[in-house]
Amino acid sequence: MTSSQSLYLFTTSQNPLPGRYPRPAKPTLIVPPLIHRSLHQALDQSPPSLSISSKKAITIPHIDHLRKHDIPSAPERDDVEITLKIHLVGPANPTEQAGWVKEALVLIQTALGIGGADTLLIGFKGVDYKGKKTVDGESVSADYSVESDVENHIVEFWTQLISWLKEEQEVKVKTLGTMYLPLGVLKRLKSLEGEQKDGLGKVQVNSLDTPDCHHLPKDFTGWAKENDVQLWAGGGGEGSGMSPIHPCGVYLII
Repeated sequence: MTSSQSLYLFTTSQNPLPGRYPRPAKPTLIVPPLIHRSLHQALDQSPPSLSISSKKAITIPHIDHLRKHDIPSAPERDDVEITLKIHLVGPANPTEQAGWVKEALVLIQTALGIGGADTLLIGFKGVDYKGKKTVDGESVSADYSVESDVENHIVEFWTQLISWLKEEQEVKVKTLGTMYLPLGVLKRLKSLEGEQKDGLGKVQVNSLDTPDCHHLPKDFTGWAKENDVQLWAGGGGEGSGMSPIHPCGVYLII
């Protein structure tokens, strides 16, 4: 997110914009339908709804035009639970990516009036565990791995993120988790926990790109139960190869 110029795009509709023209055989940029509609709603106005900060960051629509939710921080509410998903797709080192997460959490807090997240899930580009399917469609194997440099990158990022979260006083996160991580990487992240007395920094959730709980791999579920990690069936087909545009809301792509 932090670069010579940043773009913050808030999705403002749950109704996708239908395609009007055939998609090119080799498009240079694929704009998801929800983002497409949000762009039209903001920029077709007169004057267009956008703002440009002193640091050249472009926000669409203008923050003043967003619906504020006025939701207090997690420890102060018991009637609403907020899950925030942040998917890291831009190229950067682990320290820079941890900074993106910090920036995104602050942006969500100030722009939407959300005081914190009950659950924060982090996903990584190219890491998309789905399990191996049997004849009857059940995922039974967690035999999936990523390249060693990608795994080391995730571990270093996690270390940087935890260090910041423990120092942060304004943005509160109750439960920390990951998206689509294979078992080997999860084990390494769990090994970082050591003797932490608080829950902060511990991997407590891993969302998998499966249609429902019946498709969670058996050896994965066995390990998760022993190590107090919840497995969530993703079901939304979000995947790991999303377009690097930044729709801020419940789901962010950075």
